[in-house]
This record gives sequence, C-alpha cells and structure tokens, in this order.
Amino acid sequence: MLWNITDKAYLNSVMTLYMSGIHIPLESIATFLQILASLYKIRLSEINQVKVEALLQYVSSPELGVLLLKGNNISVLTEHMFKHCFNLIELDLSDNEISNISALVFIGLTQLNVMRLQLNQLIQVKRTFQMLPTLKFIDLSRNLIHTLTYLNNLEVLKLGSNKLLTIDNAFKNCLPSLKNLQLVYNKLSTLTDGSFKSLSNLKSLSISDNQISEIERHAFTGLINLDQLLLSSNRITKKSIRDPTVFSGMPNLKHLDLFSLTSLEMFYADNSIPPEVFHPVPGLTKLSRLSVIQASENMLDVINQTLIKSLSRLRYLDMKRNTFICDCSNEIFIDWAMKSNYTQVIYLSRYTCSYPPSMRGMRFVNLNTESCIVSIDFIYFICTSVLAVFTLLASFIYHFLYWQMVYAYYLFLAFLHDNKKKQMHQQHGFQYDAFISYNAQDEPWVVQELLPNLESEQGWRLYLHYRDFEPGKPIIDNIIDGIYSSHKTICLITHSYLRSTWCSKEIQMANFRLFDEQKDVLILVFLEDIPTQQLSPYHQMRKLVKKMTCLRWPKAGEDIRLFWQKLRQALETKGHPEEENTILDVKDNQMCENQDVS
Repeated sequence: MLWNITDKAYLNSVMTLYMSGIHIPLESIATFLQILASLYKIRLSEINQVKVEALLQYVSSPELGVLLLKGNNISVLTEHMFKHCFNLIELDLSDNEISNISALVFIGLTQLNVMRLQLNQLIQVKRTFQMLPTLKFIDLSRNLIHTLTYLNNLEVLKLGSNKLLTIDNAFKNCLPSLKNLQLVYNKLSTLTDGSFKSLSNLKSLSISDNQISEIERHAFTGLINLDQLLLSSNRITKKSIRDPTVFSGMPNLKHLDLFSLTSLEMFYADNSIPPEVFHPVPGLTKLSRLSVIQASENMLDVINQTLIKSLSRLRYLDMKRNTFICDCSNEIFIDWAMKSNYTQVIYLSRYTCSYPPSMRGMRFVNLNTESCIVSIDFIYFICTSVLAVFTLLASFIYHFLYWQMVYAYYLFLAFLHDNKKKQMHQQHGFQYDAFISYNAQDEPWVVQELLPNLESEQGWRLYLHYRDFEPGKPIIDNIIDGIYSSHKTICLITHSYLRSTWCSKEIQMANFRLFDEQKDVLILVFLEDIPTQQLSPYHQMRKLVKKMTCLRWPKAGEDIRLFWQKLRQALETKGHPEEENTILDVKDNQMCENQDVS
C-alpha cells in the first residue's frame, strides 16, 4: 500500500500515532515521522528491535511526551536509543525481553515521571534509574529481580511477582517520598528490624503472598503515615511475632489485612492500632488458631460480634486502657467477656468508659446491658395491640362519622383550590354574579321563574349546571370553579335538594368559602316549607339556617314582587355580613326566619 501525501502541512497537527505490525519500508516510515512536527504520543507494537531503534532516530517532534513500546521483543536498550526523546514524561517498555539496563540509557530524560518495565526478564536493579531525577512511578512487577538497591525519589514502586528473597537495606536510607509500595508474590521470608524506616510518607504497603515466617522487632518502624498494611497469605505463626512492639510505629494504620494466616496464635498490638482496623474485621476472620491477643493502650472503641466469633480458640485477651464506648454497641462484648468459660479477658474490671462524656471514667463492666435487650414478644404485643385499636377506630369512624369524613375531605379539597381561586379573582374579578345550586327536579322553576327575573329583567349573570358546566371536566371541579368564579351562591332548598348528594357537596363548598373569606357569600332560598324534624338529619343545613337569615318563596296567592326585590338587594351587597343582615332582616311573611329551626 502506498500513501502519497503531497501537502506535508496536512499532518502538522497530528499529536497521537499508533503503529502495529507494519510492513512498510523503513525509509518511508522515517520520511513520514519527520513530517509529524507536533507529535506528543507514539505507540509502537509488534515491531522488531532494529526497526524500533531506527524509527526513534527520525522522531523530530520536540513535543513528544509519551512513548509506548510494549510487546516489541526488545532485549537490549542501547545508550543512544532515546537521545531524541529528551522531553518524555511517560515511557512504557513492558512485555519485552529486557534482562539488563545500563544507567546511561536514560541520560537526558530529565522530565520522565512514569516508567513501566513489567513482564521483562530483569534480574537486578542497581544504578539503573539514577539518571532520572523526576521519576515518580515505576512498575517492575513480573520480572526475575532478586537484588534491589540504589532507588531514587519515587512515589509508586511496584515489584510484584519477582524473585526477591530479601529487601536488605533497599528502603532504609532512601525513597522518602514513596507513597505506594507493592512487594506481592515474591519470596521474602524475613522482615528485619527497620526494613522500612526511611519510608515516612508511605501510605500503602503490600507484602501479601510471600513466605514471611519471621518479623523482627521494630520491623515497621518509621511508617508514621501508613494507612494500609497487607500481610495476607504468608507463613506468620506464633513464633513469627515474639516481641509486642512488632506493630509499633504505625499510628495512622486503618486497614490491616491478615487474611489466610490460619497458623497465627498470638497477636500483639501495643499502642499502635486505631479503632478503624477492627471496623469491620476482614483480616481476622480466618485466624482460627489465634489464642492470645494483646492490644492494650490503643484506640479500640467497639468489639463487635464478628470479631468475637472469628476467634474461636482465643484463650487470653488483653485490651486494657483502650477508648471503649459505653453503649449498646458493646453489649455483646461485655456479655461475652463476663460469661465466657474459655476466654479470659485480662483486667476486665479495670476497663473504663471513654464515651459518652457523661459516663467517662465509669467501669466498663458496670454498663447496664439489660436495656439493650429487645423482647420480640413485647414487640409483637405492641404491634398487635396497635393493629386492633386501629381496626376498632376505623370501624367506628366508618359507621358513625362517615359523612363527617366525607365532608372534611371536600373541605380539604376546597382549601387546596381556595388560594389559587382567590388570587385569580383578585386579579380578574368575578365572571358571574351568582352560582345557582339546585336539584334537577327544580329546574323548571329555575327556567320559568329565576332566569326571566334575574337575567332578563335585572341583568344578573348566573352560573347554571346545564348551561355552564365544562364538558369532559370532573363534576366536582366544575362545582368548585362555578362557586369561586361567582360573587354569590344561591341555594334553592327543597326536599329533593336535601336528598341529593351533589347538592350536598355544592352547599358544603359554598359553606367552606363562607367560613374562609368571612363574607356573606351564601343566599338560602326555601322553595318549599320544610319542618324542623325533616331538617334534623341535615346537620350542616340546620347550622346554616340558625346562623343566617334566608328567603322563602311566597305561597300561592302571595305577592312575589317583594321576594325578587329582596333577592336583588342580597345580590347587590359586597358580601359584608353586617350589610347583608340589615337588608334581609325584615319581619314579614316572605322571610324564612319564622320557621321553627331551633
């Protein structure tokens, strides 16, 4: 394949180049690389060593910062291989066949921060990286390294899956900036005194899956900022930890992983372990042979049930002078410590509370744990009693207070609409003068008497069911809209009106508006004489009739002109109760006040 590029400026802005398994002549590739003046990242894979080294000589971009040479079968790094890559920040040489590296190879790479050399055949690391003053991260895992010396100011060092037998003095006088050290899957057998004493900034130390069988005194001295220590899958036993000060020097330790140390029988932790180490306790769940724990003068506050169950062979436990919390979180530990016939908690009677402040200094064993015990039978009793009372109350309300609850529901529904409607009417005024509440059986009177007199003669705008209800809208919403869009509500009371469910809802809505706005917006008109005994079942109606004066439709042969005059005057009022009562409080035979409504 031939790619002929006539305009070289076309590739000036290319910043990333991936080349894998190419079969293009070296001269053509060299010409191509010289055009890429802005190249920042190159990845070359499945290219033999001769071509890789030759290609790097033609890289003309001074901006090159990342060079990835993974999987090219490179076995030797020559001294001039990277002389044109002086601005490199990251170099990946993993998955090759490199067995030895001269320190002179990296001369000039003064900006290099990241180096990846995993999956090679390196045997030792001596002065290899002395010429890289800015190197922060190096991955040397999965090599054959057995000697480790002359490391510099790294922050991350990965040495997993090598053949390290000992770390000797590799970390005693160097690497003060190191934060992450991985030594997993090696052949370490002993951690000597002060092995990590210069690693004052180390945050994570992983020594899992080795053959560690001995940890000398003060092996972890100097790790003052260590947060995580992974020691799982080693050969640590009772003989491995002979000195109680083994774990001293790590005041900030939060995660201690001792998984799969099934032969460990004693664990010492004097003044070195904060409470987070045991919250939860993943590292101690496999310590089935542990018989002695000495963890005095620490900051342990809660010993949970998981820890207690995981230490099935524990014989002696010393946790004096810790910062115990005296509440129900330690109830299981106190009960176990006082009743266990197998485990002896040394100096239990001397343990004191540190929290809460009101109980500070109180003896730990004096904590009343009976209040922490919850009786299931009592809970069942309370639940069934509450259920029975609720059932009885619901039955009583349904049987005796059903209509009151329905009334309360519609009052609440009206309340939800009230503020919105009042704001709307304050801005736009009322669309109608009166909402007419009546039963369908009384519609002939409305059409023949009410409409001609109020609309045709007097010019009032009335809201009527059959004419003004909005089709497709819920009836209750139409009722509420009609009442709140009208200045007054006129209720035409008859026997059929009192029996109607929807008429009852209409007067309830109007009554709520009456109470809420404190204005006399309700006009009661009795079209029929209704004795008191027939009003008694309608509690709300009786209350309204007692509180306000109402109009009565004249009987046959009586003059109806005064009725229409009083109704017009009631519609003309602004809604103040004093003004309305003055108009309607007339002692004549057309007023319903002469009815016996008491």
